[in-house]
Amino acid sequence: MIRILVVDDVKEIVEVVKYILEESNPGFTVDCALSVEEALIHIKKHEYDVIISDYYMPEATGLDLLKQIRAMNMTIPFIIQTGQGDSANATEALQNGADFFFEKGSEGPLQFLEFTQIINLLVSKRRKEIALNQNILKYRQLFELHREGLIFVNNEDIIQEVNTSFSEIIEKNPSEIIGKRFQDIMVDKHGLYAPDLKKQAYDKGRSNEINTEVLIPDGKRLKLLISALAVKNDQNELVGMWILIREGIFG
Repeated sequence: MIRILVVDDVKEIVEVVKYILEESNPGFTVDCALSVEEALIHIKKHEYDVIISDYYMPEATGLDLLKQIRAMNMTIPFIIQTGQGDSANATEALQNGADFFFEKGSEGPLQFLEFTQIINLLVSKRRKEIALNQNILKYRQLFELHREGLIFVNNEDIIQEVNTSFSEIIEKNPSEIIGKRFQDIMVDKHGLYAPDLKKQAYDKGRSNEINTEVLIPDGKRLKLLISALAVKNDQNELVGMWILIREGIFG
């Protein structure tokens, strides 16, 4: 189901647009607003997948509505209608976060029949972005909740990500770690970064866990258990590694 808000100060237009969109697309539900003020009331009550607004309206314009929505950090896809030849208004709308604009044509509300594909594309794109952001949030939560130290290094051994547990192990803030070479943060006397460790991770996906002793920047020596997980691209090329670090106990 796709819920659409159509905003235009001419009642007959919004009613015809509602009829056209709903009749030609059974999955569409269309609400109507005759002003920016009324549109904002609708937006507070419902979650919309798309907003289609006329530019010119009394008291406040479609651009005013767009600015208020974006000021509320709402990412609802926004389509704005402009009069013919209003390229400056269209450009300003796009610069303020509109996703699409179209000029009103001589066919009037019937031109909305052409917008089914655009509406579906905008809604699909936004839903994918929402799903991606939710997955990123879950990843960040899992990353931070992991009790072992986790870091990601790229193929040049530059540290890209660190979790709180790793920061606590070496007693450094993330800002002091990210962007540094792993070998400069943890100097390993047992050859942690020897080529065979990377080869193990590449060949088997994950290296064996090794016991090692490292020297961290403040001069402290730590006994650790370390393993590496390879990250490859579609061409099976190594692009980086996740490294899992646990404090070890040695005899």
